[in-house]
Amino acid sequence: MRLINIDTLEFAEFYDDAIPSYAILSHRWTTDELTYADFRKGRRKESIGYEKVTRLQEVTQRYNAWLQSVGRPGEVRFILEAGHEVAVLAERPVDYMWLDTCCIDKRSSAELSEAINAMYSYYHNARICFAHLADVHTTESDEDALSPEVENIMRESVWFTRGWTLQEMIAPGRILFCDEEWTFFAHKCRNVSLYGRNYQCNELPTTCHVNKTLAEITGVAPAVIDSERVGSSALEIFG
Repeated sequence: MRLINIDTLEFAEFYDDAIPSYAILSHRWTTDELTYADFRKGRRKESIGYEKVTRLQEVTQRYNAWLQSVGRPGEVRFILEAGHEVAVLAERPVDYMWLDTCCIDKRSSAELSEAINAMYSYYHNARICFAHLADVHTTESDEDALSPEVENIMRESVWFTRGWTLQEMIAPGRILFCDEEWTFFAHKCRNVSLYGRNYQCNELPTTCHVNKTLAEITGVAPAVIDSERVGSSALEIFG
């Protein structure tokens, strides 16, 4: 798998079990995207496609800063979730990122075919998915729910009309939705099963949980979007 180092913006190749944690982007293509050859040769840095690379770098670094603010890597801390004390393992920062426009060399039919077949797993295995909704205008908020105005704008977003959106919405355990200015405004995450009950995971930079809204917009069953799993051990790790 070809990834981009978020510090150097250079490609790195990884194989099988050696693939590190990475962030991934879900977006709608424009007519000005960056190709593998463009990025490798340092061309078209004024393009919208190159701006997406630097914006993905920026939001990944913001996510890393948030991770570090909530605990040292490997540290176990306890939070109160729905009246129960739940242990959470602080995660290490994400060092790499992936986006479909320039991480796949589309000149190679074999590589393109392999990537298309593996696309679900790329999104499923990502530590965090950033979904850029370029037609949603909002501001960063600490609200636990979207305002009616922002929810209506989100419902009308053309992101939901993109062919790959359904698998990119379902596959990741965690999605941070970004507005036009790449500001986090909502998230989707897996539910946590604890003591026979399911709880929403709010361990993300925004507490606005929109799993239910996604189900209403797309018609996908809530259980599929929630990606519910059973946690049988005493240590529950969100995501």
